[in-house]
Amino acid sequence: MATIISSGNTTVDAIGQMDFSGSLIPHSWLHSITLDSGRPDMNAIFVLAEIVYWYRPSVSVNEDGKVVWKKKFWKEYLQKSIKELAVKLNLSYDQVKLALVRLEKRGLIVKHIRTEIINGRKYGNVLYIEPVPEKLHELMKVYENCPDATDKYNPVCRDTRGCVNENLRVSIQIPEAQGAEPRTNTKSTTEITTTDFSSIVETRKEFMKQIDYESLLLDHPRKETQLTEIVELATEILTSNKPSIAVNGEQRDIEYVKERFRKLDINSIKYVLECLGNYTGGAVNIRAFLITTLFNAPVTIDTYYELAVNHDLKAAN
Repeated sequence: MATIISSGNTTVDAIGQMDFSGSLIPHSWLHSITLDSGRPDMNAIFVLAEIVYWYRPSVSVNEDGKVVWKKKFWKEYLQKSIKELAVKLNLSYDQVKLALVRLEKRGLIVKHIRTEIINGRKYGNVLYIEPVPEKLHELMKVYENCPDATDKYNPVCRDTRGCVNENLRVSIQIPEAQGAEPRTNTKSTTEITTTDFSSIVETRKEFMKQIDYESLLLDHPRKETQLTEIVELATEILTSNKPSIAVNGEQRDIEYVKERFRKLDINSIKYVLECLGNYTGGAVNIRAFLITTLFNAPVTIDTYYELAVNHDLKAAN
């Protein structure tokens, strides 16, 4: 074990013995990732710091004395759900989701949406996140361009720890093809349409208010995941630019589908949750099932509960 020579300051020595780990926040981000008010966008900064942490390589030295970088995740991109990030960062689901929207809008991250089969089960809309190094480098360049990093009148230049140090440039040796991981061009399984982000956020808020989301969550705390899926699906449909969408295997005019979705209320969603809970069939495309059930809810809910009441009355007799 190596001998450590004291710094001469007991507090510094005590801190030096602590094993800090996790994400780091460069000072430059506090000045470059901001809200419209000019204040730091802390939620976006926290989320980006967590993403970058996973992309910072683990460092080791091989037998030849060469520094080896290894990634911390095993797939092509980092897979993290919004819920995972929310729990890790002690933020709400919506705070993380909106932070990702803002980061993507700034070009700091790219989201990859995939459909995957795990243990024979199909999972849709699996989120993978990738930071954009060129954009991150631009954020750091704010510090590089400071004429005097100690200029106390320039808040961006007060600290140089966010700088990209030109003296630390490294030569990266790419492994030979035999040992290298294959790079693949992966297409998203979800069609991406050009929709204004502010419109998406506003539509989501309106729909949550329309169905009284907060009351639903209080009544069904264990159904939060399903409620979130319903809100996101409805938002996607209500902001869609496509001319039509498949409902129960049949193409329907998108405006007609939107009209049906605008009639959904708290009782409609309770009905849909009940349908999901009562479903006993085999494997099903949950997205298609939800679209069809939500589409039919405004016109089938009364009949459904009338049949349920009649069934209970017959059972009682």
